[in-house]
Amino acid sequence: MLVCHSCLQDIKAENSFCTACSLQVFGKRKMSAILPLSTNDLAEKLPSQLQKNSLVGYQNKIYLKINGTWTVPQWGAVSHLLKLPNTDRISPYKLAADMPANEHLSMQIAKQIFDIPTAKCAFMYTEDKLPLYITKLFDVSYAKDFAILLDITSDTHGESYKYDGSYEEIASYLAQKSEDNQTDLFNFFKSFVFNLVIRNGDAHLRNFSMYYNSQNLFTLTPFYDLLNTVLHIEGETMACYIDQADKANKRKIDICSLNKMSKKKILMFATTIGLDSQKINSFLDEIAGKKILIFTLIDKSFLTDRAKQLYRNLVEDSYKALFKL
Repeated sequence: MLVCHSCLQDIKAENSFCTACSLQVFGKRKMSAILPLSTNDLAEKLPSQLQKNSLVGYQNKIYLKINGTWTVPQWGAVSHLLKLPNTDRISPYKLAADMPANEHLSMQIAKQIFDIPTAKCAFMYTEDKLPLYITKLFDVSYAKDFAILLDITSDTHGESYKYDGSYEEIASYLAQKSEDNQTDLFNFFKSFVFNLVIRNGDAHLRNFSMYYNSQNLFTLTPFYDLLNTVLHIEGETMACYIDQADKANKRKIDICSLNKMSKKKILMFATTIGLDSQKINSFLDEIAGKKILIFTLIDKSFLTDRAKQLYRNLVEDSYKALFKL
């Protein structure tokens, strides 16, 4: 099966992209999914760029620039962010090599099934077949994540500060500050349901941001860093707490088993943040009917067979817990 390395739709060429995705992600009509760099090239040229992914501290983040050919600048203007699993050490996490394909698939499910605005992204390989996740960086003049916007820092909340906020706090800020607040609140809510369905426990304060968009309105950025974390981490819980779920103890939802979550509580959360119940019910009914479409994307993804089955099983369990299907 030959699929576009971005949208996962059927194409005729191997290791390639459909024309639309090639233009959107890379600005070129034709692009290979094989990055013209080897694993050693990345390791040798980019030691000063290497950062740690907030998910597990295991995927390296590398900034690249495409301008005729791929370059690896140490500073200055960059166009894309590359994530690759670190294969030089033993991973304490399950299926570590599947992380790039996991993030790519999850971003496509968010975009195509949940209609969530997402960063443009793709799945690629190095010349020696190391799997990569690549995303096009936003064109922004100003962008701040919610740890900054809510003034929650390591000084005020300790080292785990980005996990110490609540989703109600994010929604309240959106309601007050967004210049397209109803659209942003609805997209934020859709991302909340999406994270429950695919089991993303990494939706913390730094993974939501706001910026001035192309219309110069202060709004949410496209969503980013979306992936099924339960695929890699045992005992995963939701990144931020929901006040109404356990207000006294700020207990987080157990993403592995969806403990303390139901469609009724999802509706309570939606009304708490000011969304219309009829609109939310319509959205949830729509998502309840799209399980097979999610399975189709999973089957067409670049996950290994084992990871595909586990991802599918987790989504199946989510639908049983949330929609009784």
